[in-house]
Amino acid sequence: RPARGSTINIMSQTNADQGDLEKLQQALQEVVAKFGSIEDILEAFGLASLPTAQRYGVLMGCIVFTCTVAAVVALLVFGGSFRRIVEQEQTGDATLESDYKARKGR
Repeated sequence: RPARGSTINIMSQTNADQGDLEKLQQALQEVVAKFGSIEDILEAFGLASLPTAQRYGVLMGCIVFTCTVAAVVALLVFGGSFRRIVEQEQTGDATLESDYKARKGR
C-alpha cells in the first residue's frame, strides 16, 4: 500500500503495439493490484469510516453523475450536434436555417 502523499505509477510498462482497450485493462489490473480490495479503496478515499448509509449515498451520487454525463453525451451525439459542428467546420457556413426561414417554411 502506498504511503500518503506518494504517487502511483500506473502505466509503468506499456507496449506501443497494445490497443487502447489492452492499455486500459492493464491499468485497471495495476490499480486493483495496488489496492487489493474494496475496503482498501474506501480507505484510500477516506470513506472507510463513514456509516453504511453515507457510503450508499456517495455511491448513488456517483451513479447519478455518471448517468447524467452519459445522457448529455448521448443527446449531443444522437441529436446531431457533433455532426453539425463538423459540417460547419468543413463548409464554414451555418447548417441551420435562421429562425425566420424555419418559421416561414412551416
